Amino acid sequence: MELSYTVRRFRFSLNADEVYYKTAQESLSRARDIRALIDTIAANFASNSWYNHLVANDWGDEIDFSVVEDEHDLSPEDIALVHVYIQSIACVHIFAAAALEACINSAAQERLKGKSLNEFDKLSLEGKWLFLPQLISIEKFDPGAEPFQSFSRLVSFRNKLIHLKSVTMSLDDVLNDSNPLGLGLTSAGRSLEAAGKMLSNLASQLGKTRRRKNV
Repeated sequence: MELSYTVRRFRFSLNADEVYYKTAQESLSRARDIRALIDTIAANFASNSWYNHLVANDWGDEIDFSVVEDEHDLSPEDIALVHVYIQSIACVHIFAAAALEACINSAAQERLKGKSLNEFDKLSLEGKWLFLPQLISIEKFDPGAEPFQSFSRLVSFRNKLIHLKSVTMSLDDVLNDSNPLGLGLTSAGRSLEAAGKMLSNLASQLGKTRRRKNV
């Protein structure tokens, strides 16, 4: 999908997938910076029990993670730091998936018409990436190999985050990346890497130049 707009006499074009991918990159970079700050006050976190009752809820305009117990033991700044860290990691998965969806939809709109395009739009995100290459006669992805397996994991994380109502986890679950939502630096990094490889592969197959850089 390409967004075009005019500023005075200059016309700019911006691909939606590039916007989303860049946002995912920036979110991962922000999470890494915040993690460094969190590590410097890890002893303070470890001496408190509040993080055993960290609850994620109230999904609306932003991802809100609320601390519900003993938060008087930590400063508001420390608590806010954890919130932004988790929100940033969640945004990596969400925007990386958005970049992949925008890219594959744009490729389909350029090459499919009529009923073929209508039926394509009904497919899941994974289905679109599996079947478009077959429909336009380019090399297809192997669902049992990388990068498709990591892409599938990314989609799973995105779906869980988007449809999440409430979940309780400890801060250790987040810092150690041992939670089912992918809320950890390792999982976020792998999601962004998988998205980059999928986008590069498709661009190469379609004879396009990829302008993105992995973090």
